[in-house]
Amino acid sequence: MNSVTKSFVGLIVSLLANEGLLDLNKKASFYIPELEGTGLGEGTVQQLLDMQVPVKYMEVDTPMGIGRGTPIFIASGSIPKPDNYNGPENLYEFMISSKKDKLPGTVFKYENGQSETLGWIVKRLTGKNLAELIQEFIWSKLGVEENALMHLDNIGTDIASGGMRATLRDLARFGEMMRNNGYYNGQQIIPEHMIRGIQKGGNQKYFAESTHHYLTGFSYHNKWWVSHDPYGGYSARAKFDQRIHIAPKADTVIVKLSSYHSPDSEGIDAFQAIIEYLIKQ
Repeated sequence: MNSVTKSFVGLIVSLLANEGLLDLNKKASFYIPELEGTGLGEGTVQQLLDMQVPVKYMEVDTPMGIGRGTPIFIASGSIPKPDNYNGPENLYEFMISSKKDKLPGTVFKYENGQSETLGWIVKRLTGKNLAELIQEFIWSKLGVEENALMHLDNIGTDIASGGMRATLRDLARFGEMMRNNGYYNGQQIIPEHMIRGIQKGGNQKYFAESTHHYLTGFSYHNKWWVSHDPYGGYSARAKFDQRIHIAPKADTVIVKLSSYHSPDSEGIDAFQAIIEYLIKQ
């Protein structure tokens, strides 16, 4: 599901904060001293949740025709290590390599290191990996048909920024839980106030000034994309347009696991058209 994974991580962080185990206003370096003096260590937990911690990484030539980029896909083991590579070889080394850029809390900059930092924080706090936490807080309560899976880096660390796998039907159950304000399968799985907080969204000005400005009127909050449309829509979205879209005011959940040919493909966003058609019926 690629970056749809991030929205699950956002819920885990918010649940731990709701239980008083985590202070959203503390810097990442408070929980992970190894990040002291790094770019990612300067941001607060809430800023990491909202993608407001702009950082820089080394650039490397990546194999398989991908071109130049940050080494996260090499560090996570997602693509082969190129010849003469001299960079981070696991996610922890990747996060520690981050350099300061702009002041945290002043811009929206979507990238993977911020989500990986949250994964490190919750593991340090609880002693459990992301798979265990998602299972405990969410997956075991949905009445799912199948197991979900997490992608691991070269040393066995759960990847927080992408790679979770699950069936469409089980993701639809998850989406229905979100649409019903956290209630599903006879129980309150996510506190209602947490869902309401996601729906309110984040800083629309920062979002409009970012490279995602083409998503007109959107904001980003707690690892969810909020559309601020008439149907209260918000989504877990991914690089190749895998998506869980929730439209509470239209009583609609749409799950899409198909992929565009490339991450730059825009295609036609049929989600709003489907919702408007269903409403007319």
